[in-house]
Amino acid sequence: MSLFENLNVGVLYILPSLKLYESWLRRDLFWLDGGEPNKRWTYEELLSYVDWYRTDLQFLFFYFDDLADLAPDSEFRKMVAREAEAKSQAVGQFMKNHTNRSIDAWKQALESFPRLADSSPVRRPANSQQTMPPKANLPSQV
Repeated sequence: MSLFENLNVGVLYILPSLKLYESWLRRDLFWLDGGEPNKRWTYEELLSYVDWYRTDLQFLFFYFDDLADLAPDSEFRKMVAREAEAKSQAVGQFMKNHTNRSIDAWKQALESFPRLADSSPVRRPANSQQTMPPKANLPSQV
């Protein structure tokens, strides 16, 4: 599932912070390549293009600074437990707004096309076999 599909069904993300990501990058342990082998995203690119780190979306996620933060009794885990419900509500509200904006954008796009029912077919002359698209060889119906 995509990020927004997961958020829409209530998945809360716990992600490595940019600070941790950059330390992994410096040590060549892990990197996001954006589909381009050997691509190393800059800090500014991560903030602009990677949804997990975009400044306008950061409030939707929990970020850890060290793998030790994921230990069962860590302060980070306790903080996640305390804040999970509020984060879940913020994500839910964001996704409701995001979905409504997306539906409105699609409505606007679709309304900009002429209606098929209002169009008229293009008549081709009977002797224009050469300009017609080829017919598909479909199996016979039984």
